[in-house]
Amino acid sequence: MTLSDYDTIKFKDDIKQTITGYRVGKWLAVVKRQGSGYRIYRIDVGVPVIQSIFASINDAIRFAEWLVDKFGQFFDIWESYPDIDLFGIVKWTVEDGLRLFETIKELDKNSHKIETLAAVNDAYDKVEDNAKQWNGRFRSN
Repeated sequence: MTLSDYDTIKFKDDIKQTITGYRVGKWLAVVKRQGSGYRIYRIDVGVPVIQSIFASINDAIRFAEWLVDKFGQFFDIWESYPDIDLFGIVKWTVEDGLRLFETIKELDKNSHKIETLAAVNDAYDKVEDNAKQWNGRFRSN
């Protein structure tokens, strides 16, 4: 993957400033933040898809591609419902959707800088462990 594989796009963020990013699919773009890091935006409304910042543009693009792969078939819902919690709604439809949704929430909650994609795997593992603990307590009562 090279950056030349992605179109450059200009769009307005939620405060109507023009920002430039690399388009990933129809709905997403990876944008360099002021300072350091990269964030994944929804092009239609100019807001971040998740709050976390990626240290590497390649990791941000790979994560955006992963989002498109897992959830992209539902992104057109944003046309009619731009404020919908799409990941929360479709978690019951996407394979392993509940864990993926909880992983995205975990990344959002921490709003931390993702140094490598291993941090995403760590968030997934944490969600997995939490689910096992919750289910274990539920079953033991």
